Amino acid sequence: MPVLGRSPQEIIDEDIGDQYDIFLGIMSTRFGTPTKSAASGTQHEFEKAYSRKASDPNSIELMFYFQNPGHSGREIVPSELQKVLDFKESISSKGLYCNYNNTDDFRTHVTSHLAKILGRISDKLQSQPSNHTPKKSQPIVEIDDVTEPDDPLRFLNQLDDDDELGFVELSDEIASAMAAATENMDRLVSSVTKLSDELVQQTRSLEGTTPASQEQAKRTLKAASHAMERFVTTSSSILPSFQSNLFNGLQLSRELLIILSQDNIGTEEERATIFQQFEELKSGMQISLDGFHSMSQAVLDSPRATSEFNRAKKRTNAILQGASSLISSAIEQVESVQEELESGPELSLGDILSAAIHSNEER
Repeated sequence: MPVLGRSPQEIIDEDIGDQYDIFLGIMSTRFGTPTKSAASGTQHEFEKAYSRKASDPNSIELMFYFQNPGHSGREIVPSELQKVLDFKESISSKGLYCNYNNTDDFRTHVTSHLAKILGRISDKLQSQPSNHTPKKSQPIVEIDDVTEPDDPLRFLNQLDDDDELGFVELSDEIASAMAAATENMDRLVSSVTKLSDELVQQTRSLEGTTPASQEQAKRTLKAASHAMERFVTTSSSILPSFQSNLFNGLQLSRELLIILSQDNIGTEEERATIFQQFEELKSGMQISLDGFHSMSQAVLDSPRATSEFNRAKKRTNAILQGASSLISSAIEQVESVQEELESGPELSLGDILSAAIHSNEER
């Protein structure tokens, strides 16, 4: 019911209370609305639940699910997605989350995990002492207790069915995602270059135009408008894929860094190689970003000649601004990954990594 004078989160906290056995959190590409005590309501509720878990490990079961960004089907806001990725990384050491792609994938994971958790809760309830008192008239026969041994398969049955990617598979997937992102970016740059060439050609055709040749000017402006609309159509089909591949590659990179750190693998030279690969990626993105900025300024500086031309200008500039914002955010995240690589310890990977790298080179 409507309540005034209190924050929505306070009302939700009161309605939910603390008497629940399972916490299930879900995030896609939006982090949520800030509260008085946390950056979002979901984070606030998770921290409350985790605090209970930390105080009493048997008091609550925690489950958290993150949808892979490329499968959300929604417009991705880079700043919001970054908050989700940062939160995901912050809880990674607690081993609390699972990734999923779509609704069916989510249903499969949750059904499996809930079945195991409910089984554990049922076992705990059955193990609690009974309040039943034997009747005094019943004879008490003293015999040695027979304790049934624990199920030897209980540890196996408690495992998740998910296949956790190792550093070798993560390296392959990162390379694949980044290669796809680079191809997307090359297509965007090619599209911008083509538009620039067409606009230069149209501008040259107007040089020396006199009032007597206004029809020629109109035809030129129409051709320029059509060129910009073609750019908008082409770029609109590339940008979503570019965003998905780019941020998927960056997220996989963060997961690889977690494994390298937690498993104490990766020499200084190997980290330097990864660092240089990201440096080359960042350099390419910076060049593209500069080109997009220059093109955006050139479009803005063009005269407001006709309504058709003005509309095409606005739509073209919107695409260029969107691409620039995406690349700027990606550059910041690449620099963040590079900082983690530089701060990582010098550790020995050993024969396993050497064999894995050798195997990858042969393929």
